[in-house]
Amino acid sequence: MAFFNLHHWRMRQIRRENGLCGKKLLGRGLFAAVYDGGDTVLKLTACEKSYYLNRDYWAPKGVHFPTLVNDFGMVGEYRDTGIYLVEIEKLVKFPRGAVERRLIKKIVDCTESATENHYVKNGWKRMHDARVDALWTVAQEDWLPESMREALEGIQTFCFDYGDCVPDFHPGNFMMRPGTGDIVFSDPVATNSMIMRI
Repeated sequence: MAFFNLHHWRMRQIRRENGLCGKKLLGRGLFAAVYDGGDTVLKLTACEKSYYLNRDYWAPKGVHFPTLVNDFGMVGEYRDTGIYLVEIEKLVKFPRGAVERRLIKKIVDCTESATENHYVKNGWKRMHDARVDALWTVAQEDWLPESMREALEGIQTFCFDYGDCVPDFHPGNFMMRPGTGDIVFSDPVATNSMIMRI
């Protein structure tokens, strides 16, 4: 179930005020909707941490993160939550059978397994702490490319620094940069308190 209803009068107003009405909806998740901007995409999100990951100077950077084109900031409120808008480079899904899909699945599976292990061994820890700790475990795997190791460590540091922030890894959050074939994290974090509201 998505956090926001794009057809609610307030969301329609936000979309209209920001020129999103009439643009093709490329995809949506629990907290975001992505619209076609031609060579770029426009991402409307209610997830503050995801917005900060795209925007902030001290957020992790590199080949595995999308390039920010424009930051429009907070463009409205819905359900007592800020709604943010950013324009980022356009990414695409990996084609079926791409070898990168195997690496992505391995990262997702290992992160889930490490999360369970951390949670079982440290029952006193909250689940979101276990999810953040799991990134360090996965980053130590010798099959992981160095650039991906640095990206995972960057996401872990970001989650620790910002608080109320957890990794959100599933196959749909890994995209491809056209032309280079790079694996790019798309919305790899979420605001934990928002997940609890769903």
